[in-house]
Amino acid sequence: MHGPVPTDAGAPPAAGDAPGAGGVGDFALYGDAYGTLLVDATTRLPLTLWEGRDADQLSRWLRQHPSVEVACRDGSLTYRQGYP
Repeated sequence: MHGPVPTDAGAPPAAGDAPGAGGVGDFALYGDAYGTLLVDATTRLPLTLWEGRDADQLSRWLRQHPSVEVACRDGSLTYRQGYP
């Protein structure tokens, strides 16, 4: 990925404003370039966005946001491995 991924959803919530339930999914940017999106499962607003599909990064984010008690994901083994 070259630079930030544009979004028109406005600024994400502050780090301390993580929801009780969130969803995680990936998307293809182009070719073999992927991104990961985490959303608030209640408001459906984006929480964070990063380059690639990385279980360690997801795990770190979830540990930094302990208020997320429920997480929704697709069948990706990568994200399954990222749940603490």
